[in-house]
Amino acid sequence: MDKHLLRRGMRREASSPVPTQPPNDTSPTSTVITIGPNDAQATSAIPASSTQPSPTFSDNRDAVLDHGNKISFWGTLSNRMIGLLMLVTLLSVFFLLRYFHFTEQFSGFPIPSGSSDGPLRHPSVQAPIIQTKQDRQRAEHIRDAVRHAWKGYTTVAFGADEVLPVTNVSHSHWGGYGVSLIDALDTLWFLGFKEEFHQALGHVHRLDFSQFGTPRLSFFETVIRTIGGLLSTYEITNDRTVLQKALQMADILEPAMNNSLGFPYHDVNPVTGEGTNPSWNGERFILSEVATFQLEYAKLSRHSGNPKYHDAAQAVMNTLYTQKPPIPGLYPISIDMTGAYAKDAVSFGANGDSFYEYLLKRYILTDRTEPMFKDMYIEAIEAMTKHLIHPVIYHEDMVYVGELGPMNDEQTSFHTLACFVPGMLALGSKVLNRPDDLLLAEKMVNACVHVAKSSKSGLAYDAVRFGTYDDYRSNLDVFPERAETLKTRGFVATSVEHILRPEIVESLFILYRITGNRRYQEHGWEIFQSLEKYAKTPVAYSALRNVDSIEDISGNWSNSMESFFLAETMKYLYLLFADPKLISLDHYVFNTEAHPLKIMHSSH
Repeated sequence: MDKHLLRRGMRREASSPVPTQPPNDTSPTSTVITIGPNDAQATSAIPASSTQPSPTFSDNRDAVLDHGNKISFWGTLSNRMIGLLMLVTLLSVFFLLRYFHFTEQFSGFPIPSGSSDGPLRHPSVQAPIIQTKQDRQRAEHIRDAVRHAWKGYTTVAFGADEVLPVTNVSHSHWGGYGVSLIDALDTLWFLGFKEEFHQALGHVHRLDFSQFGTPRLSFFETVIRTIGGLLSTYEITNDRTVLQKALQMADILEPAMNNSLGFPYHDVNPVTGEGTNPSWNGERFILSEVATFQLEYAKLSRHSGNPKYHDAAQAVMNTLYTQKPPIPGLYPISIDMTGAYAKDAVSFGANGDSFYEYLLKRYILTDRTEPMFKDMYIEAIEAMTKHLIHPVIYHEDMVYVGELGPMNDEQTSFHTLACFVPGMLALGSKVLNRPDDLLLAEKMVNACVHVAKSSKSGLAYDAVRFGTYDDYRSNLDVFPERAETLKTRGFVATSVEHILRPEIVESLFILYRITGNRRYQEHGWEIFQSLEKYAKTPVAYSALRNVDSIEDISGNWSNSMESFFLAETMKYLYLLFADPKLISLDHYVFNTEAHPLKIMHSSH
């Protein structure tokens, strides 16, 4: 497996209409709401054309009466002007209806048609929080860090996928059209970098995705980074060109689903349309990849009026819903070409993670109108709690989510990718009124923070193996140092690198917004300070080879800054200290690349 693919998800049109409900009669039904016109109502970043005021006439009636011979003239002129204005108004309405006509000719899939603005329809998810002076100061420090990284990218790599932050050169392996730029657009906007935002937006306007001759496009990564970033930007700006770019990319990816299941292949050749699955996975489908486009494709249909995007994503979920896994709620990470689950691991880390994340978030995105997603999420969380949650030895306030092996044997390996789970649990606890899930989330995020604090740099190991009390006892006489490590840490590191991942700060952000507990801010601030000390290069920020190697800081840089650093890690850090009304969890849901999408509230 390519190392860069090990991240959230990897780490991480149907030809005929597909029913939005599972085919059996016992499945939950989704509310069917007719699609309406685009509801993006954020303040536009693109200045709208101003409306010219209607001609006005003198209100001096005495002067008019003194010139009786002019009354007829003014009356005639007034009538003509009124008639002209009515004609202009009717023509304007006509052309607007023509412009939006395509949004009215499709209906029948559960995409609520309202906007995110207005009074809350559900109890608030966020705790009442007041931003302090210290919060503002820390937020400004994080803005400075983003400014530094963005300057490094734009100076030598503007329009390329990434900047290499040590050698200071551009690098492209995601398509070569500027993935870091698109991924960072909404970060720039929400952090107040309006000039930089508009500069980047100009690049997007000039893009034609059909002109990029990359041999392969990752379906998963392109959806969450490129389409997700463009959709979020469209909802900020209401810029139709941005939406058209997102739709163009989705149409380029469409052949990835040309198979009997309608599941997206791992990657697709944008020229030939050939889709393939990775040989390292036995050419099978990967769970997180086939089920992590439900948010983005629901939004594509919502904004375009074309149901094919929604229907393609829904068809996958219908299949997964009806094809029950061996342990209900826990889905093996590999699926063969017949749709059967392979004898493979169950994981909330790499290859499984965002599948579970999107069960909850799709339910939230469509205003809690699709019970199938809620039911699948609850079943998964209850199975996870029963089979995968383990205590961290000698740390009573910590638990972690383990894995199941191919034979359903319990595994104590843990990848920090799974540190998104506490945030997911906390969000679900409020949305679904499951208070015990919040308690579990708090213990789980304690373990994630512990993995970071245990390193010499204060940045998390990429992967660890948690110990058991039996491990401790068996090592006590033979390997006393190892036994002592297990007692103080509760784990041994199995991968010491750090690639600037966002999952820990993501959960800290969500837990802070939900509980108001400022200790989550403190944990986040400590991580930011460690990034400043050990990962900041003269150009940008770099991944680390070894989080315990702190003597030669520059020698420890691995010369990589993936696009998710600006899209996710820095955004979540900033939001920890920003005004809590900014991207409120009551109005937005984040895709797995931290692109905020407006909740599509149902019409009243």
